[in-house]
Amino acid sequence: MPVFGESADWVNQPLSIIQSIFDKSLCDGSTDYGQSKIIDHFRNLLCSPDATRWVPSLNDTPIHRLSANSLVKYRCMVQDMFDREFYLGVYEVHHEEDNTNVLKCGKYFDVARCPRNCSIDLQSDRNVTLDRQVLYCVPIPGENQWAKEISMSMLLYTIRLPTAHYVPEPSFTSNKRRLEDGDDDDVNPDNIADTKKQRPIDSQQGDNSNKILPNLNFPLPNETGPSCIVKIYEDTDNIKVNDMIEFYGILSVDPALIAPSNTTGSTNDSGIYDPETDMDCAEEIAAHCPAPSLVPRLHCIVARHLPHSNPMLPIDDASKLVLNNIVDKPALIRSQLISTLSDCIGGDTLAAEYTLLHLLSRVNYRHDVVPVGKFSVNLAGCSVGSTIIPELYQAIEALVPKSYFLSMSLSTMNSALFSPRKDYNANRLLSGILQLSAGTHLVLDETAMEPGQLDPNGVKNLTALSNVVRWQKVDYDFNYHQTEFFCDLTVLVLSEGKSILPCDVVIPLRQRKPNTEKANNPIGEIPFSFLQDFRTFLAVTRSLDYTVTNEMQQVLQEDFVNSRKLTDNAMTADDFHLMLTIARLTALSFGQNSLTPELWNRVKGLESDRKSRIPSQ
Repeated sequence: MPVFGESADWVNQPLSIIQSIFDKSLCDGSTDYGQSKIIDHFRNLLCSPDATRWVPSLNDTPIHRLSANSLVKYRCMVQDMFDREFYLGVYEVHHEEDNTNVLKCGKYFDVARCPRNCSIDLQSDRNVTLDRQVLYCVPIPGENQWAKEISMSMLLYTIRLPTAHYVPEPSFTSNKRRLEDGDDDDVNPDNIADTKKQRPIDSQQGDNSNKILPNLNFPLPNETGPSCIVKIYEDTDNIKVNDMIEFYGILSVDPALIAPSNTTGSTNDSGIYDPETDMDCAEEIAAHCPAPSLVPRLHCIVARHLPHSNPMLPIDDASKLVLNNIVDKPALIRSQLISTLSDCIGGDTLAAEYTLLHLLSRVNYRHDVVPVGKFSVNLAGCSVGSTIIPELYQAIEALVPKSYFLSMSLSTMNSALFSPRKDYNANRLLSGILQLSAGTHLVLDETAMEPGQLDPNGVKNLTALSNVVRWQKVDYDFNYHQTEFFCDLTVLVLSEGKSILPCDVVIPLRQRKPNTEKANNPIGEIPFSFLQDFRTFLAVTRSLDYTVTNEMQQVLQEDFVNSRKLTDNAMTADDFHLMLTIARLTALSFGQNSLTPELWNRVKGLESDRKSRIPSQ
């Protein structure tokens, strides 16, 4: 395991390493100017889990405690993809004192730089213009506090770093303006103070025509953590909106990046934009060039796609874990977990069993447009003001890494933005509540819907929720057309009667405890060690691979045929598909990778008990 002193060079001074590899590549005649060697070098340094822990996290460390131009990591979701950006990847610098020319590496810089008493030869034939993809990223939406705390506890470094306000290096300065000679008018605290205030849930619905100040564009209200503009150089086609990614790159907080406060003047020397030649409007400039102290820039060297965000699981090969090797007495943990969930639902063990299966569900694949594996549940019989709703959500919030509680009140449905919408004035994607990463648990409180009428936006939001529940997709609004984005959200609906949303199963509650009984939340009484066992149990079982043997396929086929012969109300193909989904989740809940006849009989018993509660069935 590297000690901090040994890692200081590549963590605190990565640009020096990059320039040295670049210089060596020039001597070797490399055609890519050492780009592949740079990536390989840092990837090899980061191949050890302990090494990655030494890299400061932008998620968990205040930005004023991070050094500019140091190596940092950032766990995030890609919220938007900006236009590609052109830059000088290689440029020639002329030394005025000795009249010599050298080549400099322009990658991983926002502004081309050169030493004092030097100038960049913009007319040189040796200059190379390249482009890079620019991403707007936000912290993973809905990430629960316990998951953040566990992720932060994995860091090994101690924060003893200088303040991160930008100070130019003694030997370097911006090519367009010497920062020490300029004033600080472009970093105006008054221009960024308001952006630190949390916007209300429906702020994106208002008129943006007079807004030039950036907002952090979080999909969910009351989210915390830094947004970041990430610039990537390799594998740009493998990244798409809503992906969860951990970036390792160079932190940039150069004040020259801030958008000019006045875009109507004849000249502008901010180092980034000139309004006389730039055709972008003020809104777009403000959205794409927020103050780096508020939205820092990160020049990505290594990117890791995150198949999940659960800190209880390894990033790679989570599906190959064996439950018995991870958790002691998994059957006992399963029983205790159902008992805890049952206490949150008024003592209804059948509803608790289905809730457990619901927590394990995810979209496994798609057959054409049909999401296979999703399992949305409607718990009916939750009265207004019932303790079931807060207690159950608090339990889910304590068990899963990502969740969000959405009250379907009339005001929320009519005013909030659920589906992301393109703002062509600012040339950005305005985030909506349903712009969530895969694996997020969405709990909908339908009991909050009071009498009244939905306006057109409310109808649109209700349709968006229905599409998520049934098709696991969200239609993004690009004004002139709608674009489908597939999602993987686990949806639980709490309602008084049967939900207006097309859930896979409806479970009328049969409570053994009165709603008015006031007691401590059952999840709050669970010891921390048990709570960790619950979290590990859910994380491991949810990620397990699942197969059905040929013998079991034959049993299922015969059972389906016989059921259609023996009953008047014959089982449909949709009913059989639902039972197969429940069977898969039941097997996983017992830590098994395949279905057995005993588990199949258990599934049939569960469905029989559930349907007996529904008068029409």
